[in-house]
Order: sequence, then C-alpha cells, then structure tokens
Amino acid sequence: MLTGKLSDYFARRAMMAAGASVLTEPFRAVGLHSAMYVIPLCSMVLAAVLLAASFTVEADMRALERWMNEPAAELSLPPAPLEPTGD
Repeated sequence: MLTGKLSDYFARRAMMAAGASVLTEPFRAVGLHSAMYVIPLCSMVLAAVLLAASFTVEADMRALERWMNEPAAELSLPPAPLEPTGD
C-alpha cells in the first residue's frame, strides 16, 4: 500500500517535471522505480522491531508461567439448565 502510494506520487512528480499533462506509462514506470527504494528501508525497520521484540520474550514467558501457576479464583458458575421432561 505504501509502495503504491509512493509510486503514484513519484509518477505525478515525474510528469510535472517533464511538463506533461497526461500520466503515461513511462511516468508510472519512473514512479514505481523510485518507490521500490522504500522496500529495503521497510525491511530494515521490520528487522529492528523484531530484534527489539526478541529481547522481551524471556520476561514475557516468565510472566506467563507465573500467571498460569497462580491458583484460580473461585468462579461462580450459573446453575445447569433443567432437562426437558417427556411431556
């Protein structure tokens, strides 16, 4: 989605720079080519986010184990439904 919007932006920008009034395929190609530079940047940002998240896994697992080992609070369950009689 981001790449598509950037592609359209760069295509319009190339069209205006050329002084044209119609957005043709060569302008769209230039826009797409320019927008493709964002893909490696997105990959690096994703890698950084995943690396940061990996540092919290151990603490999250400990917290989950503590929560699972806590005694469960007594739950008040509703009464079982009455079975229909054969009338």
